[in-house]
Amino acid sequence: MKKKSKVSVIINCLNGEKFLDQAIKSVLKQDYTNLEIIFWDNHSSDKSIEQLKKIKINRKIKLYKSSKTIKLYNARNSAIKHATGKYIAFLDVDDTWEKKKISLQVDKIEKDNSDLIYSNHWILNRYNKSLFSIKKLPQGYIAREILLNYPISISTVLLKKRLFKKYGKFNDKYEIIGDFDFFFRLSKKIKISVIQKPLATYRIHSLNTSSIKLKLRFTEMTDWLQKNYKSLKQENYLSYCGNIKQRNKYLELSYYIKNENYKIFFININSVNSLFSKLKLIIKLILKIIL
Repeated sequence: MKKKSKVSVIINCLNGEKFLDQAIKSVLKQDYTNLEIIFWDNHSSDKSIEQLKKIKINRKIKLYKSSKTIKLYNARNSAIKHATGKYIAFLDVDDTWEKKKISLQVDKIEKDNSDLIYSNHWILNRYNKSLFSIKKLPQGYIAREILLNYPISISTVLLKKRLFKKYGKFNDKYEIIGDFDFFFRLSKKIKISVIQKPLATYRIHSLNTSSIKLKLRFTEMTDWLQKNYKSLKQENYLSYCGNIKQRNKYLELSYYIKNENYKIFFININSVNSLFSKLKLIIKLILKIIL
């Protein structure tokens, strides 16, 4: 029987003690056994390391600690350097996997002869659990789809390690959109597979980096659009960026509401084209004022 290829699971952690146990156990419970966990602690100030040491009796877990807190995608790149598997998978410390996540993905990526695979996923908040997409997720060469409606959650991704050597690493200048930037670059070069069933759970909570750094999110995306304008235009992708600009504007206006910059909010509200998005923003504004 052919031996299964090793999978290196990258878990980046910054003050993740609250959810760490669930994340790691969801990896250790995988029905795919040839894997290692590269746990990169980004100089946590909570009890993440103490939590990990309670589980670290398992030899699959390799702990690496940063001497200082670095940007997320610098941390991802640093962790990848220690990976020894043919494949790399990512799991954010506040997310979890379904039991057959790795085995299903390895089987399909090898069957499809593709270089990267992702899947649908659950979104969990304190009120309910819902499916990320009820529509079929795209596969193949999906650069346009990534621009139109970014479908990839990094905790659902499995890819060949050699891609980092061939196409470069994550842009470590980013804190929020580094996965979007990286997967878009790859999507222009490689075939991407997908599993339509949800294989991971993405948790929304008050400590999410994207929740805390709302301004940084739309600032980074604005910067990305400006820096890539020329190549997007040359490659005929520019017309697919309208949704990005509108999502970015929505985030910007949400930031103004959050920080009670109501005058700037009303000056910019008409820059949002969608009536539904405008209504959502107005409801956010009202709730912010009355609560």
